[in-house]
Amino acid sequence: MEIQRVISGIAMNQVKMKSLIVHGLCTMFLFSVCDDVHAQKKDSKAVQAASSQQKAVVPDSVKDKNAVVVETPKPEKKFAFSAVQVFDDILAIQKRGKLIVAMYYQDKPPFYFVDKEGNTIGNDPEIAEAIAKAIGPDVKVEYLRTAKTFDEIIQLVHEGKADIAISKLSYTMERAKRVIYSQDPYIELYAAFMINRSAPSSLSLSGLFSKESGYRLCAIKGSSQVRVAQELFPGVDILGAETAEETIQFLKEGKCIGSMRDNNEIRKILFDDPKLNLRYKSVILKDKKDPIFIVTDPKKPKLADFIDMLLENTQSLKLSLDEIFAKYEDKLR
Repeated sequence: MEIQRVISGIAMNQVKMKSLIVHGLCTMFLFSVCDDVHAQKKDSKAVQAASSQQKAVVPDSVKDKNAVVVETPKPEKKFAFSAVQVFDDILAIQKRGKLIVAMYYQDKPPFYFVDKEGNTIGNDPEIAEAIAKAIGPDVKVEYLRTAKTFDEIIQLVHEGKADIAISKLSYTMERAKRVIYSQDPYIELYAAFMINRSAPSSLSLSGLFSKESGYRLCAIKGSSQVRVAQELFPGVDILGAETAEETIQFLKEGKCIGSMRDNNEIRKILFDDPKLNLRYKSVILKDKKDPIFIVTDPKKPKLADFIDMLLENTQSLKLSLDEIFAKYEDKLR
């Protein structure tokens, strides 16, 4: 019975602590997870009721009369920070009055782009604005768009010149050594190819990009797409490009038979210039996901935890590609 009371007490304390932390953050930062506080209080009562009804079970195989197996509720996911700890990384942003967000220098609609009025809009800026508002109602977003490559974006965050980066960033092991990736992606894209229609129709993708075929594949140097291509097609001849735009330029110049991007990039290219459909076809690999993350300054781990919590509790920040295109279709034309 004493074991049961201890376990029941631990379960109750976990739920109460979680509710207190969330309530504290709601009071200080006024963000959407506040709606869940009432639900968590109900969960607390449910755990208490379940714990009081637990029964000690002694298996037949247990000969030691003192050995008791107790059925316990599944442990809840613990928050990585408390309301007090979170101040260390967030107070400076509140005092500064702005959240500095690194973003690629060229537009990547519908994820981020400048409209006719000169405003930075798109899916990624909406997420940035939501994070800023969660940190403080008066916190503004300042976009740092000097990076000419995606690795330069990572470097800006690593050096502390930006608090975070939201710029359609994929995961790579090398990047993860320099920044903190969000626990979950805010969207999942797919590996995709833009293939010249002159390629032999008898060849599959594996045959087209085999070592023996003599054909080359264009991809951005150091990107997750290079890693995926090498996994899919061992021995593939990859022509590395400095930028995404350069991969398409190489393709048009005939330096490679196909360009590897994600399904958003290829969809946007063919959307902008429908005539390209006559010369190129798109191939999307639905079994090869390309998750897209937010990255945070490695010296601000509590800010990273805060962003994880916000993403987890705000479903409106996680749209599908179709939803994003539909939302900004008028702005894209």
